Amino acid sequence: MSFNVHITADADLEFQLSAKWYEEQQEGLGDKFISEVREYLLSIARDPEIYPKRIGLKQEATLKIFPFIILFRVIKRKDIVFILAIFHTSRDPKIKRYRK
Repeated sequence: MSFNVHITADADLEFQLSAKWYEEQQEGLGDKFISEVREYLLSIARDPEIYPKRIGLKQEATLKIFPFIILFRVIKRKDIVFILAIFHTSRDPKIKRYRK
């Protein structure tokens, strides 16, 4: 079984801006960031339950290479995963609590 993944506008903007920033720091680094995020999105789509619940019904996947987490919520009855944030771990963690 695979879940449909929907990325919120806020999460997509975070993703795009972060990829752009990494690419500006070093050529090719933005592409590496994009690849790692996409790998995790595929993993979340395959089996979101392998990732821990952190904030209420929200779950987190922690990237291995880049200091980011993917915050998401699963709607099992509809086979949907909503990506709420692609969040740099140095940011204030209180911010991610308010993602819906």
